[in-house]
Amino acid sequence: MGSSRRLSRLQLRALALSLVFSASACATHSRPTLSPVDAPNERALAASEIAALFSKTSPHRVLWGAVIQSLDRGDVVFSINPDQLLVPASNAKLLTVAVAAERLGWAFTFETSVRATTAIDPDGTIRGDLVVRGGGDPTPGDLPKLSPALTTIAETLWQQGVRRIEGRIIGDDDGFADEPYGAGWAWDDLPFSYSAPIGALNYDENVHAANPTAPESPRFTSVENPTIAFTEALRTALVARGVTVIGEAADIDLAPPGPLPAGLPVLVSYRSPPLSEVALRLLKSSQNLYAEVFLRAIGRQDGQAESTAAGLDVVRETLTGWGIEAGTVAQADGSGLSRYNLVTPAALAKVLERMYGSASLREAWLAALPIAGVDGTLEKRMKGTAAEARVFAKTGSLSSVRALSGYVHAKSGEWFVFSILANNFAAPTTAADVDRVIDQVVERVAAMSSMPN
Repeated sequence: MGSSRRLSRLQLRALALSLVFSASACATHSRPTLSPVDAPNERALAASEIAALFSKTSPHRVLWGAVIQSLDRGDVVFSINPDQLLVPASNAKLLTVAVAAERLGWAFTFETSVRATTAIDPDGTIRGDLVVRGGGDPTPGDLPKLSPALTTIAETLWQQGVRRIEGRIIGDDDGFADEPYGAGWAWDDLPFSYSAPIGALNYDENVHAANPTAPESPRFTSVENPTIAFTEALRTALVARGVTVIGEAADIDLAPPGPLPAGLPVLVSYRSPPLSEVALRLLKSSQNLYAEVFLRAIGRQDGQAESTAAGLDVVRETLTGWGIEAGTVAQADGSGLSRYNLVTPAALAKVLERMYGSASLREAWLAALPIAGVDGTLEKRMKGTAAEARVFAKTGSLSSVRALSGYVHAKSGEWFVFSILANNFAAPTTAADVDRVIDQVVERVAAMSSMPN
């Protein structure tokens, strides 16, 4: 996807959101005509119908937790076990991205810098190693089409006159602590693309095609060493640009360059797209690697390797500042892949309410969430219903776990925040059964046509 096309899609999202906000604003100035069921009774009727959906026979052995609240009036329309700690799956990404937006800002970028261990000779030769220091940028590569990092680095070096590198291409990943996997990740998940290891240098989302010759049916597995994958790809990009590279691609931990001369100039400083754009990929596609990088970036401290623990400390501190009670969130990773994560629906709803209420954070936040029947992980859900294009929400799924949390812009013009978590179900109840109930609940909220005075 080229940059012009990407900007066009972002502009379309912005236009869609502006129309939604306009509709909401109009609703506050001219109250919609009441349906035959007046607003208070419609609320009571909706609550009764939602309760019936949760108690349906099909998912009869499900531990439900839910809260649905009006953002315009503040009243809770429905709740069931709102303070029950439950496994959120990828709804944990909402916490990670919300805190990243608050602490880093939507304009934040990840930096990748390139130095050489020797000066560039007049004939364009670097007689030492090229050292690439990563800052966690998750976007380089061809899969997300977000970042032309490697070709940009190669082109910049070419424009600086580099024609030959006699040493190695060394990846410096020491900006991140050596924590390739999250706490509580299942060992038998690790080969799969959704469990790709995390590093300070990342390429193609740290996966590779397991069946590269099969047309139209890609299957990806995780790479073993993200740093080597990055440096090999950079070496290939340099050679493709016309630079002769004698040495091999290397990981600084396995092949250190030796003492680096003080004051080495930065030859290239590449910065990722802004956090607001990277968050689109993270939340729309539920990209685990991106979320783990965000978590580490949140906890960055000068002179120290970025780590999960430092990021989680900042998450806890931020949530406390937002009035989220201690004991209502226990977060172990950034993505929600760990079953050590626990959160209450009420806590998730408070985070969502906080983000909606922030004038500086709300627009990019809503733009990054999947839209029912339109895109992301909700593209095929709730199509042709009252919820289509009216629900902005994050999905979550693990075995015996389903979740959906976000916002509903009801037909009445009223905005609702909701969090629905389902745990501990087994056959004959299926994930599809649970998703169906969740969708029907959200559709009922979206169909509300009357707003109380």
